[in-house]
Amino acid sequence: MLIIIGYVLFAVIAKQRFQKQIILTAIIFLFIYYQPSVSYQFIAAASCRSIGDTDYIKSNVNKECNTSEYIKYTLVLILPVLLMVVIFIPYFLYTRLSLKKKQLKLPSMLLTFGLLYNEYKEHAYFWEFIKMT
Repeated sequence: MLIIIGYVLFAVIAKQRFQKQIILTAIIFLFIYYQPSVSYQFIAAASCRSIGDTDYIKSNVNKECNTSEYIKYTLVLILPVLLMVVIFIPYFLYTRLSLKKKQLKLPSMLLTFGLLYNEYKEHAYFWEFIKMT
């Protein structure tokens, strides 16, 4: 987030044209970088472990599982974030690339979405999404 704010401030101060591709590339990079750890942390927050006769939240053994607070927390926060990070955002990016499959070599596409497919062969542009899920 600081990178994006820093770029916007730089563009305003230097009176340069604001390039949204740079912001989108930064957001995609941050998503690729943090998606595995965010997914892991939220899965751990939704998982339970047994200690003795009681089930506790895996990421916080001070809290018990299967309480109304845990179920509400899981349904309101953890499930929506996991769906967004693991399914919806990767699906959105995949459909975006699929629709523009013939334009993947254009400089604007490489600048914006190249992080997702540039290291793969042309017919395997979608492989990064397989790695994400």
